[in-house]
Amino acid sequence: MNIRKIAVKSKYLRNKHIKEERTGLDIIISRTESEGKKQVHTYIYYPENVEYLKTEGFKVIQVESVFTTHKYNINWESLI
Repeated sequence: MNIRKIAVKSKYLRNKHIKEERTGLDIIISRTESEGKKQVHTYIYYPENVEYLKTEGFKVIQVESVFTTHKYNINWESLI
């Protein structure tokens, strides 16, 4: 394999992982919302998904954690 093919496959896989995480976030938010809650704590590993949630109107705040920097509090109280 040459470098170009590897770069294309890497970019494709990264976009696939971002999309899978976004789908998972949608499922987590809808399940939490059906329970009547207005916020959820979860892990978001790709900054593209944090920006996506912010553009959709969610309030995303990074939670201080000793072990990781990927934990966020997602609040959609302002959307209701």
